Parts: sequence; structure tokens; C-alpha cells
Amino acid sequence: MADQNGFEQRRVQDLARNRRSYQAMLDRIRMSLDGTPTSADSTAPDHSHAAGRLANEARMNVELAEMVRRLGAAVLIGAALGINRDLHDKPAGLRTHALVTLGAALITVVSIRLASGPGGYDGGSVLRTVQGVITGIGFLGAGVIMRDSGNGNISGLTTAASIWIAACLGVACGAGQWQVGLVAVILTLAVLTIGGPIESAIYKRLRRQPGKW
Repeated sequence: MADQNGFEQRRVQDLARNRRSYQAMLDRIRMSLDGTPTSADSTAPDHSHAAGRLANEARMNVELAEMVRRLGAAVLIGAALGINRDLHDKPAGLRTHALVTLGAALITVVSIRLASGPGGYDGGSVLRTVQGVITGIGFLGAGVIMRDSGNGNISGLTTAASIWIAACLGVACGAGQWQVGLVAVILTLAVLTIGGPIESAIYKRLRRQPGKW
């Protein structure tokens, strides 16, 4: 008799447990159909939403830090190029080059963020933005090119080229292309620093030997 009572109790417990499982399944189906919360969900703590909120906040912090790093690197690179031009008493110096790299990096970052929409990533729009930056910066570079009406000498070409390369470096920083940007910065500074003496030495040597020109 005791065994029979124990069997009946286990059977009742199994039926009750199965009933709760079926009810929870029906509640989930009803919620997916009409969007209403279930009785179990209304009483249970909302850990999933809290975890999702924390994940979104962490992602936003990472994006902010990355944006600051890209824009800050662009400003430092532009400032380095501008210092070189200031040392040579050129009209476009630290502020001009820093603003050019910052502007190019800013428009690149914004275009990348706007291109990453729900429908996928539109790389073509980013490339068009970069093309517009590189083309438009030519007007700024043209403003530093001057021609002497007396002897016809043209000056400012190197500074104009440095402004153009500054925009390119800003685009590289805005796109997060650190390896390409680092190599380009090193080569650019090398050309601006030792390119002049090397050019003068070659020119003087060839001028002494007209037949070698």
C-alpha cells in the first residue's frame, strides 16, 4: 500500500511538472504571436535586458575610445608635418596641417559610421567621400603656391604637396589603417627632412658637370 501511494504521488508530481512545462511553452508561443509578456516573464527578473544594456554601453565606450584615438592620431601627424614646414618659414604650418588631417579623419570616420547601416556596409559611399576630400584639398594646396613675377621662380610646391599628403594621412587614420599610415608618416618626414639637402647636393654636383645633366 505504501509503494502504491508513493507511485501515485510521483505520478501526480510528474503530471504537474509536465503541465507547467506545457503552460510555459504555450506562453512563449502566445508572446511570439501577439508580443505580450508571459506570466513567467512578468515575475522573473529581466537579466537579459540588463545584460544587453551593459553590452551596448561597453560597445559605445569602445567606439568612443577608438574614435578619439583615430582623430587624436590624425592631429599629431598633421602637427608633425606642420612643425617641419614652420621650421622652413612656410605659410602653411602646424595649425594648417593639423586641421587638414583632423578634417580628413573626421569626414572618413563619419562616412564609415553612416555607411554601416542595417542593410549592410556600403563601401562605395566611403570611397566617394575619400575622393571628394582628396580632390577638394587641392584647392587649399593651390593657395600656397606662389610665382615670383621678377624671375619666374615658383615656390610653395613642397608645402602644397605636404598639405595633400596630410589629407591622405588623415584619411588613413580615420579608416584605422595604422600600418599604412605609420609607414607613410615615416617616409613623408624623411622626404621633408633629408630630401632638401640630398636634392641640393645632387643639383650642385650635376651643375659642376654639365655633361652629366
